[in-house]
This record gives sequence, structure tokens and C-alpha cells, in this order.
Amino acid sequence: MSEHIDLHSGEGIRDWMRKNGFDIVRVESEDAPRFFQPRFTPTSGTTFLFSIEHTYCTDEGRPMVSVKRMFRATSAEDALQQYLLEGKERLCGRGEQQVGFKLHVKPGSSDKETITVVKREGD
Repeated sequence: MSEHIDLHSGEGIRDWMRKNGFDIVRVESEDAPRFFQPRFTPTSGTTFLFSIEHTYCTDEGRPMVSVKRMFRATSAEDALQQYLLEGKERLCGRGEQQVGFKLHVKPGSSDKETITVVKREGD
């Protein structure tokens, strides 16, 4: 198990998913699940805080938007699996402080995206 994962393209993301047993859903419905996968079962052991940054880029390769998430996990692989299995939409805060995002495409559906998973030191 690792403390860091760098996936530099949609192809790299799809390869990682295939190697880790994810069956990517091809249905484009808003309500469709992102993946067919058994419920996440964490690996036993000490948990650490991992940050995940999923960046979508323009056709020229410039970053357009990044989704940043934090997960408690035993490894970078476990953290990435939690990210891939979470709901497509997230909201946090209330009123004027509310911030949210909704993913309209599945991770790995574009060649112009990256995912980086890093163990946070001291957390």
C-alpha cells in the first residue's frame, strides 16, 4: 500500500480502476451509479488523512477546475476508492457560506484530467 498516487491522464485513471476491480458504468443518467462495486471495505490498520485533488483541464492542458477532498484511510489506494465511490454531488455549509460541487462526468472519461492522492503529514 502506498502513501501517494499520481494519475496524469484519463487513460491512467481508467487503467487504475480496471486494475482495482471497478466496472465503469456507461449509463449517462443523472441518477445512475458511477461504478458497480461492492460497498467500500477499508483495509485494517492505522488510518491517516489523505488529500485527493481531481483536476479537469482544458483542451490545451491548462487546469480548468479542481475538486479537493480529504479522506481517512489506511493507504492512498483506500482513499482513492472512497473518492470514486462517493456521491456525485456534495454540499457543505449554510447560507452564504455554502459551497458545493457536482460531477457531471465520471472520473477517467476525459484524457484531460489528473488525480493526485497524498498522505498528509502530521494528521
